[in-house]
This record gives sequence, structure tokens and C-alpha cells, in this order.
Amino acid sequence: MENTKDEHIKGEHIKDKHVIGHKHHLFPGPRMIKTAIAVFLCLFLGIPFGEDFAFDAAIAAIICLQPDTKSSLSSSLNRVLGTAIGGAFGLLMMLLIRLPGIYDAALLRYLIIAAGVIIVIYLSVLVRARQSACLAAIIYLIIVMLHVSDEDPVVYALIRIASTFSGVVVSLLVNMAVFRNRAPECGGGCDCESKK
Repeated sequence: MENTKDEHIKGEHIKDKHVIGHKHHLFPGPRMIKTAIAVFLCLFLGIPFGEDFAFDAAIAAIICLQPDTKSSLSSSLNRVLGTAIGGAFGLLMMLLIRLPGIYDAALLRYLIIAAGVIIVIYLSVLVRARQSACLAAIIYLIIVMLHVSDEDPVVYALIRIASTFSGVVVSLLVNMAVFRNRAPECGGGCDCESKK
């Protein structure tokens, strides 16, 4: 019984030392700082193109910026593929949906849009981009649901792809240039337990 109590006290002592030794929990980690820098750059560089462009680029940068460059490259590739597949197919489907006989029939239009989700996901799997399937479907829905009535949907689709690509590039450059040689810290997306 005495040994169990001693072991418990010793365990609590080690735990307290572990927590005290990680004071950087109270401060932003490298990943947080890099994300903020990437968002600022996207917003700043997007000034000439409008807030919608800057917003899309910033979202892409936040999603793609991972704790290390390798993870960022993988996430960036998924983002680009998903946007390209969803954007390209969404544009084709939009041209179909805008036809008078389809656009005016809401039920038929929704059935076609829903069927398009299957095709988008299938295309993602077909080109071995399973990780991009969900994003591709989301981009597709955004285009065919929210921008089907735009005067020039082609322009929107191209802007969406360009803004995403811009955010991806910014996130990669920031990840390679800022805190490049530092391992991820607490508060930056790592698991402290793995450092024991």
C-alpha cells in the first residue's frame, strides 16, 4: 500500500515537471505564427483582385499550412486537385443546368446536381485523388448552387481555381521560410506525449 502511494506521488511529481517544462503552452507556436503570416500575405496580395479572391486564398492557406513542409505539400496537392476537379466539373454542369428547360424545373435541377456529386467523387477516385474527393464535391456544389445565376460563371470558376492556387503557394513558401529548422512545438499542432 505504501509503495502504491509513493508511486502515485512520484507519478504526480513527474507530471508536474512535464507541465512546468512546457511553458510554451502559454505562447503561440510556430504553426500559429506561420498561419497568421500566410493569411496576412493572402489578404494583402489579394487587394488588387477583390476580397472574394483574398478570402478564398486565405482559406486555402489555412487548410494547407501543416506542421511540416512534407505534410503541407500533401495537403496542398489535395487542395489543388479537389479545386480543379470540382471547379471544372462544376462549370460543365452549370452550363447544363442553365438551360431553360432545366433551370426552371427545380426538382429536375436538384436531381441533376445530386447526380453530379456522384460523378465528382468518382472522378476523384479515378485519378487516385481520394483525399480530394470531399473538397471536390464541396467546390462543385458551391459553383452549381450559388453561382448558377451569375452573368459569367466561367470567370468565377477560373477565379476560384486561381485564388486557391495562390493560397497554396503562399502557404508552402511561408512553411519553407518561417521556422524552417524548428520542430513543431506545443500549441503548434504536435503531441507532447510523443516527446517523452
